Amino acid sequence: MMTELFSILAPPFLCMVIGMAWVKGGSAFETEFVTKLVMWVGAPCLVVYVIGRSEVANQEILLVSAVALFVILFTGILGYITLRALRLDIATYLPPVLFSNNGYLGVPVALYAFGESGLALSLGFFIVFLVLQNSVGILFYNYGNQALSKNLTFVFRQPVFYGVLIGMGILQMGWEWPQWTGRSLQLLSGITIPLMMLTLGVSLIALKPSSVWIGLLVTLLRIGGGFLGAWLITGWMDLNPLLKAVCLVQASMPVAVFNYLYSLKFGQDHTAVAGTVVVSTLTSIITLPLVVAYALSLLR
Repeated sequence: MMTELFSILAPPFLCMVIGMAWVKGGSAFETEFVTKLVMWVGAPCLVVYVIGRSEVANQEILLVSAVALFVILFTGILGYITLRALRLDIATYLPPVLFSNNGYLGVPVALYAFGESGLALSLGFFIVFLVLQNSVGILFYNYGNQALSKNLTFVFRQPVFYGVLIGMGILQMGWEWPQWTGRSLQLLSGITIPLMMLTLGVSLIALKPSSVWIGLLVTLLRIGGGFLGAWLITGWMDLNPLLKAVCLVQASMPVAVFNYLYSLKFGQDHTAVAGTVVVSTLTSIITLPLVVAYALSLLR
């Protein structure tokens, strides 16, 4: 089991460490360029390629998306009650509780733990978090000064959103693309996961935690609350083992780096949010192997 877990988690974490070492060594890393390359080229190609040739049904991807919505609602209620009780700022700390790192970390872990079928299912989680983080999440950080329609316009301009629709359409219709198309998509999608993990490592180096204790609290709500919410809803829905395993792992991801970027952009307490990102990511080094081990046991 330990060897299997290491083979699953070592590749993404190794890429993350390389990214951290790259910046620590004084080398330049154009984060904005790499992020745009991933989100506009690599990720859309990955989504179309994986979903379009996947053996899972559209209905299963939609079930995973429904679980993602419930997890956000569950952690949102749990986080709001806890933060209010402790008199902590809702606009600063609730988004890190809600929005996890399903893209940069969740996608590669799903691939190595569950294969291409698991990767396809994890995209159902990712697209829900992508839409809500870039709409509801921005509203939290911006106190409603930016119209919801403008935030949604940003979401609907993201190629990865349409990549999901195209991939699901191809899967539903049973189409087969020409060989050159498949090879092109496979080649371009290959840049996505390594660049995402390198960027995550680079981003973590730049973040400085301000309060470890609050970071641990948010981590407990994000990872612990996410796992609990997914465990409850997948048990109630009586999902098959693969769907349940994917949902449990995706729901247990640490705080997304984008929370820090949005808090900085909209003038919130970005140092506090940085603390939640760093502490939760470091904590996931311990919690993620445990969750993945439990998820894999469901498949046996």
